[in-house]
Amino acid sequence: QQEVVAVARRKVSYPEEIISDAMERKDDLDLLDDTRWKISLNIGREPGTWMPKTWGASGERLLLNLEVCFSPEHLYEDFLGNGVGVVASPKICRVVDGEVLALAAPSGDDDGGGGQTFRVKDGGWSVLLEEGPMNRDLLRFYVEIEKDVSCGGVGGDVYCPAGRIYCTCEYLPLHRTTVSQKWELKKKLGVLERKLNGLQAKMKDEGQFSVAKLFGSETPDVTNELLKIRKEAQTIKNKLTHASDTEPAEDLLQFSKKGDVALTNGGSVCRKIKKSSIKTEYHILGKFDLLAVDS
Repeated sequence: QQEVVAVARRKVSYPEEIISDAMERKDDLDLLDDTRWKISLNIGREPGTWMPKTWGASGERLLLNLEVCFSPEHLYEDFLGNGVGVVASPKICRVVDGEVLALAAPSGDDDGGGGQTFRVKDGGWSVLLEEGPMNRDLLRFYVEIEKDVSCGGVGGDVYCPAGRIYCTCEYLPLHRTTVSQKWELKKKLGVLERKLNGLQAKMKDEGQFSVAKLFGSETPDVTNELLKIRKEAQTIKNKLTHASDTEPAEDLLQFSKKGDVALTNGGSVCRKIKKSSIKTEYHILGKFDLLAVDS
């Protein structure tokens, strides 16, 4: 029995040592090439889904765990279709070992006991340019499940339908984000806060005029110095707030092993339903988490 991928509970710290190297990258559409990711699909009823009313009504969940490799090989199929804006050339999404482990998860708990293994075919992946929130890029990929996936003992109203299963999350190349900028701002803020705390402690313990030694003056204007530090710290905090408003927080991201691209840790899982020659619907099946692993 395979181990359940408890991706949502893991956090990957930002790899500081690769900042300078990653910032030099020019082409950001190949950053996922040959990278491997563990994917944990959490299937069950979500707000806004167009699945039948009886599907997932019990509130039970179905967990599907698999590992994929975003191959650099071109996929000669426009699986995204028309009307999705500018996209990168589609590539093949390979399913490692060609299987998925399905586990029943009563009441959303991920400790559902034993599971069943189902065959899964390779799919595709591509980057949708500026199609996400705040005009950020999106990653969309799919795999193809050979037959309906379900696990007994959960009421029978939750299953993952056979066919293509699409996953979407945000795609953030490091050199086009504020991640490194936020790291530098936090470092500067830490220096200022330590300086401010040290100055305040010195004033409290020894009195204001004993602080003169810190500034090389017999009568320093300590109040002005404190105000200057506080003003600079507030400016940095404002910049951090702006960066956080325009991009996901770092604790919502999962970085590739090279650290040059990040994906939002959590996205939507859908099935694609072609209603007519001009109309296509995406029915929400649940959500997913991911984690980069060694290739």
